[in-house]
Amino acid sequence: MPEQPHRDTLALFLDTCRRLSQGDEDLVARLRDAGFVCEPFDWSFTLPAVHAWLATDEPYPRFRQRLFASRFNQWLEAFDMRVVIEDNRGKVDANRYRLCRRPAPQDSSPPR
Repeated sequence: MPEQPHRDTLALFLDTCRRLSQGDEDLVARLRDAGFVCEPFDWSFTLPAVHAWLATDEPYPRFRQRLFASRFNQWLEAFDMRVVIEDNRGKVDANRYRLCRRPAPQDSSPPR
């Protein structure tokens, strides 16, 4: 039997964020059913919980290493989204993160 290709956890995470940026109500419902606090354009999570939900065979330490070595927030800019620390508990695995819309750029032109 041929080996199954590995599902790329980072790509799945990015695709989940993309779908939330598009207001995917089915995905929101699935994330809520899995215990996440989630609304369209807004998702609160811990990294271990996201990794478990994505259900790939990539070990969690490898996923975390690849995530922090990536340009994930830059990639999210294409969807007008970002990930921020919502609750800093002093440890990456304990911190609560939040996917949210990026703030609108401020107009730096002088007043008229």
